[in-house]
Amino acid sequence: MSLKAKIILGVAAVILALAIVAIVVWAVNRTSDSLTGTIKFEDTNVHAQVSGEFVGMDSNPTLPTLIFSEGDDASSQEDIYKWADTALSFASSNTSIQLEITVQNLSEKLLYVKIDDKAGEIANLTKSVVSSSQDALGKYLEIPGYSSITYTITLSLIEQSKGVDGECEYLITLVDQTEEETGVQIQALSNMESLGAVSGGGEYNLGDVITLSATPSNSDFLVWATSTDPETMKIVSVSPTYSFELTEDSPTTYYALFNSTTITYQEIGDLIYTFYNEAKLASVTDAESSISGDFTIPSVVTSESNEKYKIYSIGERAFMMCYSLTSIIIPEGVTSIEDNAFNVCTSLTKITFPKELVSIAQGAFASCDSLTTFEGEGNDYYSITEDGKAILINGGTTFLYYASGNTETSYTVPEGIVTISENAFSGSILTSITISSTVKVLGNNSFSNFFTLESIIFAEGSQLTTIGEMAFFNTTKLPSITLPSNVTEICYAAFSGCRGLTSVALPEGLTTIGELAFNNCSELKQITIPSTVTSIGVSAFDSAIEFFYGEGNDYYTIDDNRALIVDGGKTFVAYAASNPATSYVVPEGIITIGRDAFYGSDLTQITLPSTLKTIELNAFYYCQDISSIILPEGLTSIGGFAFSNCSALTSITIPESVTSISSQAFSDCTNLAEVKIGGNPDLVMDIFYNCLNLSKITLGANVESSIVYTRIFEKLDSLTTIIIEEGSSFSAELPSFRTWEKDGQVVTSCSGAGTYTRTDP
Repeated sequence: MSLKAKIILGVAAVILALAIVAIVVWAVNRTSDSLTGTIKFEDTNVHAQVSGEFVGMDSNPTLPTLIFSEGDDASSQEDIYKWADTALSFASSNTSIQLEITVQNLSEKLLYVKIDDKAGEIANLTKSVVSSSQDALGKYLEIPGYSSITYTITLSLIEQSKGVDGECEYLITLVDQTEEETGVQIQALSNMESLGAVSGGGEYNLGDVITLSATPSNSDFLVWATSTDPETMKIVSVSPTYSFELTEDSPTTYYALFNSTTITYQEIGDLIYTFYNEAKLASVTDAESSISGDFTIPSVVTSESNEKYKIYSIGERAFMMCYSLTSIIIPEGVTSIEDNAFNVCTSLTKITFPKELVSIAQGAFASCDSLTTFEGEGNDYYSITEDGKAILINGGTTFLYYASGNTETSYTVPEGIVTISENAFSGSILTSITISSTVKVLGNNSFSNFFTLESIIFAEGSQLTTIGEMAFFNTTKLPSITLPSNVTEICYAAFSGCRGLTSVALPEGLTTIGELAFNNCSELKQITIPSTVTSIGVSAFDSAIEFFYGEGNDYYTIDDNRALIVDGGKTFVAYAASNPATSYVVPEGIITIGRDAFYGSDLTQITLPSTLKTIELNAFYYCQDISSIILPEGLTSIGGFAFSNCSALTSITIPESVTSISSQAFSDCTNLAEVKIGGNPDLVMDIFYNCLNLSKITLGANVESSIVYTRIFEKLDSLTTIIIEEGSSFSAELPSFRTWEKDGQVVTSCSGAGTYTRTDP
């Protein structure tokens, strides 16, 4: 019987006796050769029928069928009495009789049946149950709606020598699932009242859901346990709030174990422990790197002061770089394994987990290159696959880790998995993986840095919806991928660094392509964007793209297969940098040229629209063939490195509308000779960093000295002329290791209108 069923049954027993009470009263004397008596039934609202058959007698006589119901078909009291009289008439004083009683549930509700031996020693009654693995004595057995269960009851007479002249009774109880209370007293206690308060104790009924809460007071909550004795305690929860359903088997006392600052560290044997002295719990903090072979962590450890502590966790990096460790058994009672706990245990082949485990960090077994086998009984949190090669968590729905020491080259993720976790296949040498149809999410980094993977196959009927961040990052041998029809989201850098990727099939229904999704995919030359896409992140595609394809929609359009434009024609996302064209006109209506939009393009001429407001980070980075570009009036912002490494650029005029120029916006423009800055933008000292041939800078009438740095002219070794137009109040220091003059006078700073000329060689 399930735990829940036992709870509900216990609650039902006291409130409502929807019962068939069989009271068998017989007189026993030296001349008697049979039992006589009466069975009395009380009114009940269960919907069931009871039938009986004698076993081992000639022709196995049957008893009438009794119907229990509030309806007209219910058996009469007279029928019930007759049923009892018939049953008792077969009993002999010298021979035990066996009666099979079948109870059938005629409703949709769950029904419970219990047989109690009220006769005890008087009638010497014994009972056994068929069609069930559980003993019926004093316990409820559940009968789902429209099903039945059969009991075999053995009745034998008391010995005549006892000379008992009295009553005995046999009680059969039928209980609706909503009935009966039990009144179980649950205690919620603290290991030390000064460390924290608890709530949730009291009187409950079987089937109730109980919530215990722990509130620390200048301390830390550690666990809920059933005892404060390290050798007997069972840890039931690591959360301050613990909810459970009350059953007959539930403990009745629970302790919230708190700990304040009294924490000590001790090295005992090959391990270093953190002792939480008030809670009498311990964590394995570190291990001797010389540990080798098979190793078992103790479940209880005794400190130098002869106090016992329960081991309840394996700490972060505890066994990290134990290179000679070959197998490890984690003891019962351990609830958590923290990040990198066994990282770089390169000889570790097998790990055995305890039943109480409720937390395993995703990186716990990183770089365990020899790991082949997981073992453990499992629980509601974790389980081991039948082949022992993978560990699952969250009730078997999350694929946590594949034992990367296995030498097989192909693997199929089991059905039932919903999420493949971060770094799930780290270190594996698999070349082909089949993703089962139930998988909906490929988690962040789930296949990242997978240098052997050549094939990803999605099972028919795949429910996959999400490719997580960096899911296939740097998976360099993957040549192609066809995503299932249910995929709606490709997250940040999902395929970034897949340098062997030559083709990608994106499904209709896809809505989101994240930032850097296909960045650094140098062999991916063309891509078709589904008409359903409504979000494309910056730098989503590598500059190696030659052509974009797609029908477009209200969100995105494709301009002559060369350019990808989003936000209803307002944001220029990407130009197909490997396109053979030499000139391009950015369409009118574009407000923003996005990050990396023209990165590495071979264009020699670009015309910008009058509607342009913003040029973002790296927008024209490494466009080495552009010799000139006109920035339109109305432009307000130039991002960092926007024109960096445009080595053919010789001059630039920054419009008066520009209010912000970010770091190194024109850095490494090695042929840039002349710059004119209008308006009053914020200037930083390195916007012209390493512009080796910049000789002339003109500052317009509106340029003021409200700048971020006043050392804008430093490290411009070729700078010979600075012109400040009439009306400007700009002032700044001049490079101190050069000689500057204004109107024939030597100056160390420029302040006010005029021409400042360098006179030293």
